[in-house]
Amino acid sequence: VAASTIDSNPAVTFLAVARWMLTARLRARTLRSSNPRCADEHETLFVRLQLAASGLLEHAVNNECGLSKEGNEVLNF
Repeated sequence: VAASTIDSNPAVTFLAVARWMLTARLRARTLRSSNPRCADEHETLFVRLQLAASGLLEHAVNNECGLSKEGNEVLNF
């Protein structure tokens, strides 16, 4: 992750990763017919970004989560 894109606010960081995921998925679809190998690499990037996003959410839940009135966990971004 580029240092300029890292933010202390986990919501901003998550949204950046989500945008990268969307870009990778769209690029993979665009390349599928003309360059399948490159499309596969973009799909792999998409999956890795999904893992990064889930790690960000897990970290946010473990460090910044509160409990709602119903006892369900809520993310306090």
